[in-house]
Amino acid sequence: MEEKVQKKRTRPRIQIDPERVEQLAQVCDNEEEIALALGISYSTLRNRKREFDSFNTAIKRGRAKANAFVGGKLMALIREGNPAATIFYMKSRCGWKETDRKEITGKDGEPVKVDKVNQLDLSKLSLEQLDALEGIVNAASNDTGDQTS
Repeated sequence: MEEKVQKKRTRPRIQIDPERVEQLAQVCDNEEEIALALGISYSTLRNRKREFDSFNTAIKRGRAKANAFVGGKLMALIREGNPAATIFYMKSRCGWKETDRKEITGKDGEPVKVDKVNQLDLSKLSLEQLDALEGIVNAASNDTGDQTS
């Protein structure tokens, strides 16, 4: 009895225009969207990036062009004196942060009074006693759902 040798089936290679890839990279959020818009799988897109430097370069160039376009519009707004654009730029590019500082005071602006809690002096316990106490505390923590590690 003769065994049949199956031939590997190959599909025709999909032609992808690098200029189209660059255009899509300007408007798509990620590479999965680029692949979807091209009508190919994400794995095909990754393979093409690996196989052809021009394909990877087209994606990078498209993203850079989009960033330059948006950045130019933002700079135009900043030059016009738009405060929202200026604040956005300072936060995203210069590390500015908005902080909300809250101070807590006691009655009539006095310092907050804290009652002293009885503190246990565990220094006089033996190692066996400390181990036993740790076991009790862990068991109590597990009963309440708290984790104290």
